[in-house]
Amino acid sequence: MRKSKLISLTLALALVLSTVFAGAESVFADTVKLPEDNITLQGTPFKDAAKFKAADDTTTITPVTAQNLNTVASDDLNAYTTTEYSNQGIYYAVEIPKAGNFVFDILSVGGDTNVYLYDSLDATSYVDARRIDAAQTTADSQTFSVQVKEAGTYYLVFQSVYGDTTQSAFTVTYVPAKSTTSSSTLKSNKDFYASVAGTGYRYYKVTTAGNRLLTITFPWGDGTNSKYKVKLMNSKKTKTLSGLKTIDSSTNYTTYAAVPKGTYYVAVSTATDSCYSINVKQGKVTEKSGSSRSKAMSISKGNTKKGLITATQSKTSADWYKIKVNSNQKVNLDILTKTGGAGGIKVTVYSGSKTKSMGSVEFYNGSSADSYAGILELYTTINNIKMNYLQKGTYYIKVTKYGSGNGYYKIQWK
Repeated sequence: MRKSKLISLTLALALVLSTVFAGAESVFADTVKLPEDNITLQGTPFKDAAKFKAADDTTTITPVTAQNLNTVASDDLNAYTTTEYSNQGIYYAVEIPKAGNFVFDILSVGGDTNVYLYDSLDATSYVDARRIDAAQTTADSQTFSVQVKEAGTYYLVFQSVYGDTTQSAFTVTYVPAKSTTSSSTLKSNKDFYASVAGTGYRYYKVTTAGNRLLTITFPWGDGTNSKYKVKLMNSKKTKTLSGLKTIDSSTNYTTYAAVPKGTYYVAVSTATDSCYSINVKQGKVTEKSGSSRSKAMSISKGNTKKGLITATQSKTSADWYKIKVNSNQKVNLDILTKTGGAGGIKVTVYSGSKTKSMGSVEFYNGSSADSYAGILELYTTINNIKMNYLQKGTYYIKVTKYGSGNGYYKIQWK
């Protein structure tokens, strides 16, 4: 699992730790102080993990209802503490209002815990299980995510791995199933959780009030080596504006898109996760560029220009800038891009009124979240020999897209 905890602050058990100075080992002191605002639940004895078997099958327990991660703020989630258990486990009834994913955050105090989820008291096997390592600090909660096909009552079992006297704190949350035909509206910079089955695309609606840089991230997922296929669609989901991009840990689960005012859909497919969260942040970028060479905006030495190449922009459309070099000198352009789509941003430099470029560089797929930072060195060539300077004169900088690449750029004359 990429991220092991969602709501660790909510689950905080006040652990009292002592250190054994004779070695490197830390152990729990005898005293464990439970937070006063947690709800303490009386566990029902459990006997057999191979087949659900209660120590007393006549016991009636009231289910704990899972809270929706998309509608309940983290500060408002109910946190529970169990009664103590050992290899003689305990269980609780938990209810999910809709098909989707149970998402339990669990903190185990005193020893390692095996946690099981059953779909009935008559089950001959559990739906899923997870081992929760003993907490060393109050931040050591771990996430147990289980996809279930039906709403209803399930049974959550806690059982000590080594027979130690153990106690846990936990939350019970859920994420409703999201079908391939549905779409969900995203608020800027707010996590949205989705429970998915299969590799079809799920659609997330984004509406912008003007030109915006969209930073698309996946803060959490329950898969191993998570990968997400992402593309940007038009308002009717009939046309791809920004081509398919696969993102993973190498890009910090982040990609970008730049768009003008309008409504769009971010389409996502994954074969690795049954549940994930998506966040689309809208950033406003103030751009002062020229639409042609004759309207190029000046960049003075030491200054910076920034702008957007949008997903709807044509390949022939360009942003133009110019620099005026007053004497022979070394000239470097420091360039940063944040791009998405199948392609990137291209920067081309021209000398004076000449149409032949001095050179161009394509920026895309850098080492940090689809961004690329680099230096474009400008120099004069005399008799096919590269000088270590740029001759006096005016030079023009053209910024365009290539492929379906789009996003943000920043240019500084160093």
